[in-house]
Amino acid sequence: TADEFLAAKEPELPENEPQVRLKPRASALADCARQQFYYMKNLDETDAEKPDMWLTQQQGRVMEDVSVAAIERAAPLIRVVDRQLALPADYFVTGHPDGRLDWRYLHPREARHARELPDGRVWGFEHKHFGRYQYEQLLKEGLDGEAGTKLITQIAPYGDALGWDACFLVVVSQDASSVRSDMTRNKAVKNEENLWATGEMNPKVLTYGVDLTEAKRDLVPLLKRRALALAGAASEGTLPEPEYDPRPQGKAQKVEFPCSYCPYRTLCLDAGPAGMVRIPR
Repeated sequence: TADEFLAAKEPELPENEPQVRLKPRASALADCARQQFYYMKNLDETDAEKPDMWLTQQQGRVMEDVSVAAIERAAPLIRVVDRQLALPADYFVTGHPDGRLDWRYLHPREARHARELPDGRVWGFEHKHFGRYQYEQLLKEGLDGEAGTKLITQIAPYGDALGWDACFLVVVSQDASSVRSDMTRNKAVKNEENLWATGEMNPKVLTYGVDLTEAKRDLVPLLKRRALALAGAASEGTLPEPEYDPRPQGKAQKVEFPCSYCPYRTLCLDAGPAGMVRIPR
């Protein structure tokens, strides 16, 4: 039964190996160039890490294992393997993809591994545990929006480095109750131009099957150039301009996202110049 299956499965929760900070991370390649410079220079994070950030990271690890269990429960012939496998040392970014989908028979004496699934493609697996802002952004804009584009920016190099043809992407909400409340309120708006929530949207989990053919062909070469430029700047000690404005904004003097979450914001402000707006990529 499903209960027996879940009870028998011990949480794996694989730990990431420490990454050598000589190259950008695939997960951060679309982030601010200056933030990545500080990371690659192994500078201490001047804005103290909040306890809730650590808790969120641990929740993400737990939810990843829950997602893997759900996949293997829903598709008994599928297993998620190669979890947190490091990218090749000679690749232009570092990273630990969350896994790869593997096809096998149920009976032990018939067990076999196949790199391709029945559709003839190699499928990777990536899991994300998004906060309310990013999750709703993905709901509203899909993979073509900013949050979705950043996800493609991460999994495209994974696919290029590991030979994936496609990626099964699972995004789980950290705050499904708030997302559901926002969706309920939005469905009642009178101005259709402001309407974004539909009955087909799920406030808790989103899944995507992403074909990587075009991204590997068209996007990866651009990402490689950016990664090599960032690594070169870090090696030479050339501090890039900030790609966002880290200063407080408006009458409320509010620090805007993503600078509000950047652990290097104090370093960035001290280094100047501030006031750079985001540079289109």
